[in-house]
Amino acid sequence: MQTLNQKRLMFKNLLLIIPTAVLSFAAPMLHAQVVSGSENYNMLSAFLGQGSAQGGQAVANNSCVPTSTANGLSFLEQYAIQILGIPDPFTVTPNNVAAINALQTAQQVTANGTSAANSFSGLNSYLSPTGANPAPSVTTAQNFDPTAALLGNQLSANNAVQLGVLWGNIAGGAFTAANGGGGHFVSLTAMNLNAGAGTMTILDPWGNSGGANASTEGAFISLNVSTVNLTGVGNVLQVTWTTNAPEDTFNQDGTDPSDFGAAGATGYIAVENVEAVPEPGAVAMLGVGAAGLLLRLRRGRKAI
Repeated sequence: MQTLNQKRLMFKNLLLIIPTAVLSFAAPMLHAQVVSGSENYNMLSAFLGQGSAQGGQAVANNSCVPTSTANGLSFLEQYAIQILGIPDPFTVTPNNVAAINALQTAQQVTANGTSAANSFSGLNSYLSPTGANPAPSVTTAQNFDPTAALLGNQLSANNAVQLGVLWGNIAGGAFTAANGGGGHFVSLTAMNLNAGAGTMTILDPWGNSGGANASTEGAFISLNVSTVNLTGVGNVLQVTWTTNAPEDTFNQDGTDPSDFGAAGATGYIAVENVEAVPEPGAVAMLGVGAAGLLLRLRRGRKAI
């Protein structure tokens, strides 16, 4: 029997094996326990849906990880170009189906989903110099059981954030998985919490599909959020879909009509992947540092 202490969690669209890497960020600004932030995903030319992914319907229905990753990287691309005014950090745009498919391959997605380890290593492989979309200036991190403060800080920094939600409910410190278990990966776009409760907005790669199969276009969904205590972990964020949710309660392949849950599906945020680009000032300082080092090296050679 699996336990939470093993950090081995079954997700609808993926088998998530959560590593223990922890991302450290500066504390966000908090006022009367209010944590909020938002990102302008309207800069994107397309909101990608996992129904467009390759490999047949069962694989597409389990491709929430690569699709939400592609949506997050697409936001990061437009933030860099339109807001920061720096060159495109990506070799090719990630805002298309080709990016979903390349990430799907790199993250080893099958009809049984993928793992947290593969989601992160595949992301890094995709962005590496030998990957499908080299992006040397983009930094990545993975964190489990993220707090509201951490997520608020990341939104304020305009980092791309993907959340892994484990279907089920926490009561009395104990987590009870939804019938059959499962979970979902989404892109975080906004949140507004007061004293640990409030709302989040996500770009859901499943889209507005009301049936057993994912849509080819993502959709913005509002989630109700509460902070609950999970024994052995601490405070975590529990979320409830306000519209129909792709909650897999019977099979792991997402092909059964009853896999699609109704409004009110609940889960908790168990993991996040984060991507960021450096601010122009940081890039400039890096350039100054490199130039200074080169000058010292040249002077050293001259002295010799």
